[in-house]
Amino acid sequence: MVLHDAVKALRAESRYSLTVTDSRGGPGGTPVVYKVDIQKPGRISITGGSNVIAIGSTGYFKAPSGWWSTVRHAGEATSFTNDMCIYIDILRRATAATRNGDTYDIPPAEAARLLVTTGLPRFRGVRDVSLSMTIAGGLLKSVSLHTGGALPISTSTVVTEIGRSPAVEAPPRRQIAS
Repeated sequence: MVLHDAVKALRAESRYSLTVTDSRGGPGGTPVVYKVDIQKPGRISITGGSNVIAIGSTGYFKAPSGWWSTVRHAGEATSFTNDMCIYIDILRRATAATRNGDTYDIPPAEAARLLVTTGLPRFRGVRDVSLSMTIAGGLLKSVSLHTGGALPISTSTVVTEIGRSPAVEAPPRRQIAS
């Protein structure tokens, strides 16, 4: 499936960035924009609605005071910050899509199934699901998701800076609280 190949090609890139715009409460909700820089192996940085850096099994969280705290976690950086990549990752399990030019739409029932099978509470009871993506040059370029239900979601993920995203580094030691 072209869709699976495009996701696989993107995830094989050594570095790329995502701009994730997330509006809980649907399109009328207040949007929060995150910039996500991914560098392989095992480095991810998130700025915007939160400031998090994960390198391997070490996570760094920036407090409003400007100090960073350190947390150890099981697994690699990309699983620690899974929320930012979840809409890309679920596409690997899609079994059907309709193509219109560079845009691929997942059928609503299939899209709802993909969300529910993540096990995340926010996807329980979703309805009126619209999940689409654009592919160009064999790479995934964007993902758009809209849901109805008790907690509507409207989110978009745009892929940028493929092969040239900023380096992901740990915060300076002098800024890490002991």
